[in-house]
Amino acid sequence: MCTIVEGEIKMKHISIVFAFLLVFSLMQQPVFAHASYRLNGIIDVQKNGSVTFNCEDGRIYNLDISDRAAKRHDGELVQIEAYAKDGLNLDTLKIKKIRKYEKRILPSEVPYSDSRQFAKILDRKDSSYIVKNIRWARNKVSKTEDEYEYIWQTAKIDIDAVEKAFFVIKPFPPEWLAAHCLMLFTFKDGGFIDKDNNRSKGLVLSVEAYLREDQKYALLKGLRNNFGIIWSLATWEGYAEQTCNNQKNGKLLAHEIKLDEVSVKALLKEALEQANKDRLGEFYHTTRNNCTNNLVLLLNKFAPKKIRPWSIPNIIYNVRATMPVMVPKRLEKLGVVGERLTEVNSENFFASPQELFYPSNSKKH
Repeated sequence: MCTIVEGEIKMKHISIVFAFLLVFSLMQQPVFAHASYRLNGIIDVQKNGSVTFNCEDGRIYNLDISDRAAKRHDGELVQIEAYAKDGLNLDTLKIKKIRKYEKRILPSEVPYSDSRQFAKILDRKDSSYIVKNIRWARNKVSKTEDEYEYIWQTAKIDIDAVEKAFFVIKPFPPEWLAAHCLMLFTFKDGGFIDKDNNRSKGLVLSVEAYLREDQKYALLKGLRNNFGIIWSLATWEGYAEQTCNNQKNGKLLAHEIKLDEVSVKALLKEALEQANKDRLGEFYHTTRNNCTNNLVLLLNKFAPKKIRPWSIPNIIYNVRATMPVMVPKRLEKLGVVGERLTEVNSENFFASPQELFYPSNSKKH
């Protein structure tokens, strides 16, 4: 009985905290903002009436903008604040604000942390992808302090060699409220191999706040346009080591994603394509563009049963689609993922996912 009561109290705490975040969020930004952007470039009205935005770095977006505003700023160098439908659909941006270029908000000159880099697909051939900037491992550079250098590799990923996909949660204090979600893909031997012939058993996709060296993540700061966003790729071995061997009480809790073989391959392919997108100028958001809801949107493309992103369309996000501690339970109830597998922690993180999650199968081989 005590356990049930404690569980109910925790759920009330979650609801209260999340309700506060939602209310605070709605007070700070228009309710229709999904994946927010701030970009510099030129507005260009086409002969057919469509409007494009040519970014100063060469990217081109379609604009959802009034005819009047488009004509007024046609050919001008401006800064726009806009939003996309969600973190997966970035081709068209809806304008919220336009300011003259000389009045633009200048980005910080502080460099980004070297613990994250944007992945880049260098080649696609049949089922084989060559991907740059995968965080492979890290080396400690100081014996007295926790200072590390990260090893970034270019690797070949064979889509046809993927075995399983997992939805993984990484809790952190307070665990009844806070967590990070990620996705894991496991491979047959040789399916994921770097240019130096190092092999990994698993690829991690993690959607994170893209932090500068002087920034530290905080839930409330994530409600404003304070952080960029990045879809980073890493090896399971490196990610598990960093989480479980370095962080106090660090652990990873995995659920197998219940998709057929064809759908798992399609999910991996879409994950790589999304990680490849240039997201400079896009902002992370604690409740609407975060580590969890983007993975839910990714899963919704292939799962037979889907989590609704919105409780009230375009106004209130569904907490079961964006709250890390709630999403796995909802996915399990829908049958999209299975029961929680063996906890990965400081005692076993060095084992392969196959050995950890399916020890009986591993022994057969």
